[in-house]
Amino acid sequence: MNSTIVKNRQITYDVFISYSRKDKLKADRLSALITKEGWEVWKDDRIHAGKDYEVEIIESLNLAKALVVIWSKTSVKSEWVQKEAGIALEQRKLIPVQIEDCKIPALFSKIETTLLTNWKGEKENPELSVLYNGITDCVIPTRLDNVRRGFDPYFLRKGQKIMLPEVKGAADLIHYANFSIVMNPVRRMAWYVAYNIDGTAYHKGLERNDFWMPDPSWPESLQPSNAHFISSGWHRGHLLSPNTVCWGEKRFAGIARKQANYWTNTTPQSDAMNMRWWLAVEQFERNIARNRKKVIGFSGPVFSDHDESFRDEFEKDGMFIAKETYKIPKAYWKLIIAKTGSKTEYVAFILDQSHLEKITKKKPFSITDYTFTIEDLEARTGLIFSTVIHSLPIIEKKTIKAVGKV
Repeated sequence: MNSTIVKNRQITYDVFISYSRKDKLKADRLSALITKEGWEVWKDDRIHAGKDYEVEIIESLNLAKALVVIWSKTSVKSEWVQKEAGIALEQRKLIPVQIEDCKIPALFSKIETTLLTNWKGEKENPELSVLYNGITDCVIPTRLDNVRRGFDPYFLRKGQKIMLPEVKGAADLIHYANFSIVMNPVRRMAWYVAYNIDGTAYHKGLERNDFWMPDPSWPESLQPSNAHFISSGWHRGHLLSPNTVCWGEKRFAGIARKQANYWTNTTPQSDAMNMRWWLAVEQFERNIARNRKKVIGFSGPVFSDHDESFRDEFEKDGMFIAKETYKIPKAYWKLIIAKTGSKTEYVAFILDQSHLEKITKKKPFSITDYTFTIEDLEARTGLIFSTVIHSLPIIEKKTIKAVGKV
């Protein structure tokens, strides 16, 4: 499945490429690289025989979320290229690339431009990162086959398969960079997030981006939207922290971090849960990944029939209403599985928002007070974990304390 979305028989694209026909070779190479980075690309060679050329171009340009214009000695003289760039400028989605020394038209001369004047089509060029970042500001890569590798069950050891937990109810599996999410469409939240962490390949210094957005591959009506959080008293909490999943090749790590800000990875958490208790478990998780090198993690909400509805009405087209579509979980859980030499161990946590509020008023919060067994986790969540996980030993509390202080 790719990210192309059919709407009223029209197709949206991530990136439209505008160029002169004399620059077709470089346009093709640039298109291939942008596609490989995970964007759905449109060029005029996608126009089918028998179609109105001008109508197809303007329609596709309007439907694209970003336009990359390739400036060259030929294209700066092209009225058609300037027209396309002008429309994109008005729509605030213009991303210029200069492949030759030339005088860029005055209307576009003050816009930050990627300089590829010495580019021969190679994949490695520092200016390409500038281009990719510019495109990302307009649209997150959405091609599932390129940037959504998802959870790897053999991540810890080749001969040890860590299966995804089974759920009882409606669900769908969505893949992202370095992680996957099993969505619960009935609750408009994830059953859980499953992820891999390579503690030796973390990226520091990548720009933090807290801009939340819907996952374009999943219906917005089945995701927790901005309306659920604005002035609600609830924090938009990550099930999987962007910092935790930000590892690997720099470009890919950046994509993973951005995808961790999709609505599908969010749940309502109290201030203390989000900023103290859950944060402490996340920090422990990253510490143990740095210490043990490779970690597999799972985290999710604890759903209950007694969860209270909140802003739970969904309306569409003025003639359809669905109620009880959104309820607030009272608790959250996390399972961390890590290597240590030839052995694999786990630790499981369950954090109950209302229970913690009472307990921590009497004594300081310590994550070691909230460790549980796999059997406890199954009983509380209703999930079914694999026999491989059931057979693993539990990480000792003294180790948890030591790692938590790193």
